Amino acid sequence: MFEFVIRSINTSNEKGTAKNPVDKAIIKKGLGIVADAHRGMKNREISLLSREEIDGFKPDLPDGSFGENFTIEGLDTSNIKLLDRMKLRDVVLEVSKIGKECHDRCHIYHSMGDCIMPKKGFFVRVIRGGGIVRPGAKAQYIPKTFKVAVITLSDRASQGVYQDKSGELITSQLQQYFASSDRQVLIDKIVIPDSSLKLISLFLKFIFKSYDIVMTTGGTGVSPKDITIGITRLFVKKEIPGIAEFIRNKYGQHNRNALTSRSLVGVNGKTLIFCLPGSVKAVNEYLAEIIPMLNHLFSMVHDLDMH
Repeated sequence: MFEFVIRSINTSNEKGTAKNPVDKAIIKKGLGIVADAHRGMKNREISLLSREEIDGFKPDLPDGSFGENFTIEGLDTSNIKLLDRMKLRDVVLEVSKIGKECHDRCHIYHSMGDCIMPKKGFFVRVIRGGGIVRPGAKAQYIPKTFKVAVITLSDRASQGVYQDKSGELITSQLQQYFASSDRQVLIDKIVIPDSSLKLISLFLKFIFKSYDIVMTTGGTGVSPKDITIGITRLFVKKEIPGIAEFIRNKYGQHNRNALTSRSLVGVNGKTLIFCLPGSVKAVNEYLAEIIPMLNHLFSMVHDLDMH
């Protein structure tokens, strides 16, 4: 958590122009700043730009010169990440867009000779509104910590008969993925027997706690004890069949046994659900295809505009 200051609050009646400082702003969910021309713009409800970036471009420019709603101080904006949050007393904001594309040269560009907002600015959406924010307010910047559950279903692994290599592989590769993106992650790794009741209990727990990923390994076959898919379908609100189909088809060309897996990918709210086979080889193959898609999947379930 980092503390910074809302140095100035700026609004305008028109888009594409500099904004003027005001003495307060009413923040409303789904809108942003009630009295601003940009209110209600999806994923661009409130714009922010650091005073340090403005001074780096040209000192002594007034706050709001680049059309930013909040001119902020004391925050290293080079490390801003999507889905990070900011708290200003009761108001909670979430980073929803970093930079923007300017298709037309607006009044700001022509008056300044350039505009740093597309490269240096960022946008937030209101998660919890209803408050009044004033210039000089202190705010907390809270980097998002992704929450992941890795569940291995295996009678023998749960009894300690053999090592849970598949769950360990998933945990290791996901840790590497989040580290490569400079993201914080908390991973719960659990081994359970092939038990419907235990799996139901874990799904209820992790979905209720809004985990970002629930990934299982094991129980995707057709034997009597393979219960993973039947239970998981109770919790999947939207299935994404193409991912598992693609992986089965790709690796089934060289190993027909891969086609017997009932692997599954789906979503419950903002929780991504993946059911992978139990073998280390299969887990490695699935992760090789799934991990490169995670950024896109996160953007979709969080309704972020990546264009």
